[in-house]
Amino acid sequence: MTHPLSRLFERASSNDAILRNLLKGAGFAVALRAMGAILALILNVTIGRLLGPEGAGLYYLGLAVCTVSAVVVRLGIDQALLRQIATFAARREWGRAVGLFHRGFSAVAATAILAALLIALTAPLLANQVFGKPRMSEILISIAPCIVTFALMTVVAEGLKGLSRFKDAMLVSGVVYPAVALLAIWPLATTLGASGAVFSYFLGTLSAVGWGLVVWRRQVKSYAVSNVFEGRDLWSVSSKLWVMALVSNALLPWGPILMLGAVGTSTDTGLFGAALRLSVVISFFHTAAYSVVAPTFARLIEAEDFLGLQRVACRFSLVIFGLSAPFIFAMILAGESIMVLFGGEFVEGALALQILAVGQGVNVLIGAVGLLLMMSGHERDIRNASFFSAVVLLLASLSLIPAYGSVGAAIASVLTLLSGLAFNFFLVRKRLGFYMFPR
Repeated sequence: MTHPLSRLFERASSNDAILRNLLKGAGFAVALRAMGAILALILNVTIGRLLGPEGAGLYYLGLAVCTVSAVVVRLGIDQALLRQIATFAARREWGRAVGLFHRGFSAVAATAILAALLIALTAPLLANQVFGKPRMSEILISIAPCIVTFALMTVVAEGLKGLSRFKDAMLVSGVVYPAVALLAIWPLATTLGASGAVFSYFLGTLSAVGWGLVVWRRQVKSYAVSNVFEGRDLWSVSSKLWVMALVSNALLPWGPILMLGAVGTSTDTGLFGAALRLSVVISFFHTAAYSVVAPTFARLIEAEDFLGLQRVACRFSLVIFGLSAPFIFAMILAGESIMVLFGGEFVEGALALQILAVGQGVNVLIGAVGLLLMMSGHERDIRNASFFSAVVLLLASLSLIPAYGSVGAAIASVLTLLSGLAFNFFLVRKRLGFYMFPR
């Protein structure tokens, strides 16, 4: 009979092996994400230099409308696909995985096309009555097709992650888009201004969708589509994740820009938009790493190995923070020197960048709490945390943005982020039995 201590040591050894394999896979994913981050940074710097704060403000405001709309039309299906395709793949139920992806992709495509038509038709009304900027009408019409391409790009990337094709997912979501957009930005932005920058975004996201579908087809071409699942099962998961996505992927990063667009100037919007795009570089590492670890979390939870789950999650978080730390401290300590990359007029956004970098630093340290709850089936808890964060965002934005402009927007963003993290932090302790302290 095997001694209990022997089983304990075997499990610890197994968890160490899991962690090593994850770090190896995450290292490659982070390298790809770093490449994408560099390309995205060059792209945004180019936009700032070509358009200036005011033109960049119009572009970022249009991008905010596109991103929020894309999150709405995805209905949480992208995140549900990641979880359920990973489960089907673990069971080697490939036909069900393929059938689920087809259904999810078709649903998102249909809702995205409807949303794009709605934005295009109401563009003059939104530009004049909501944002008070007549020039926004042209931007909104240009950005409408991007709602479709951006939404589908995310769906394809999440499907590939479910198949553990992390390299391909990173290429789709983080490398192909900025690479293609960067090639097109100079001629388009110099001739068409902010609308040209939007068109380069469309070309980049369209190319990413095409590439992702080619890769997906190559992976699943030998499997017959199976529809042995209920559509309502997909919706029961995605509907709960949808609220979380609206807060974390739409309202949190883009809500303040939309508020600035409504009550502030295009210049304020451009300053905050530039600072936000810089701070997102930090989250790139976090996002890339946890896209690799998500299926492992699911397997450990299904095996009820919560000790192993704690060990992998906490160690993994510490490693990712170490990789992100140079960028975090650079933005905090040298904000002005970094913002000047966009042009001398952008230096005023340095304080906003520093505030956002602090928030992203905390997010890197304990940001896995939301993923842990999602992969363990506690979508209701995530939804409640999202509601709480939405209330904080609304109160902070209304209080701070009209009075403090881009700095107020940065503070509102960080307060919202920290409130959601704190909520999920204690829920992980309650549901899974441990605190998410990196160690």
